[in-house]
Amino acid sequence: MKLPPFSMLDIDQRKLYAEAPIDGAILITGPPGTGKTVIAAHRAIKLSSLGKPVVLGMFNKVLRRYTSHAEQLNSVKVVNMDRWIRSWYQSGF
Repeated sequence: MKLPPFSMLDIDQRKLYAEAPIDGAILITGPPGTGKTVIAAHRAIKLSSLGKPVVLGMFNKVLRRYTSHAEQLNSVKVVNMDRWIRSWYQSGF
């Protein structure tokens, strides 16, 4: 997978990206094809470049597999949300 360059994001996507806090999680929602994965991937790349530990959660296994092959995300952990929730729950109890 090759991510579209940041310059290809539309105004709303850039606004969401710019207004997201650096020190916290965000939840991006929207219908299919609105660029949620692209925005999340660009944010993960930026945070990773700042030395922050990044986990990029994908809704399903197919999307996780597809996204995890992006060249730009080689320093980002990409996980399926079901697996991440199970791991988080087991570590707490």
